[in-house]
Amino acid sequence: MSTIKVDTYLTRGGVSEIAIDKLKGVTAAGSMLVVAEGGTTTTSLQQGLAKAFGSLDMANSNTVKSSFNIASFTDRATGSLYGNYTNNMGSATDCVCTSGITPAVNGSMSTTNGNVYTVLSGDTSARYAQNCSLVTDNSARDEEAHQATVFGDLA
Repeated sequence: MSTIKVDTYLTRGGVSEIAIDKLKGVTAAGSMLVVAEGGTTTTSLQQGLAKAFGSLDMANSNTVKSSFNIASFTDRATGSLYGNYTNNMGSATDCVCTSGITPAVNGSMSTTNGNVYTVLSGDTSARYAQNCSLVTDNSARDEEAHQATVFGDLA
């Protein structure tokens, strides 16, 4: 194997951009480190990427509006769903983050009756679990726009 060492790479047009289709680290795991903003530490490129995200409509059409690695969701009950991954995660202990907007209560979307809290967790390596409730009375609520982002390791 040959090694090429350069300080600066420029294309024929003088631009320092490289067009590639795939990056792969040289370690056994194929991981890549990226120099952090301060220049003294590194972070893992793979660990810093979201492995799944999606926008789901639980209230009106029960559909996935847009997604990456979330194929569908299973409506378990009012305010409760499983988000089903296209490609499984490495474990059930993923970091799942969420936000959402609940439908108007009594025709109004004020801060008093529109706030929901969501409890999410990795359920299995194939899905995450989510439960939404209204802040004012803890009643289960379907969200019009449920967004989830998942970080962890793919299987």
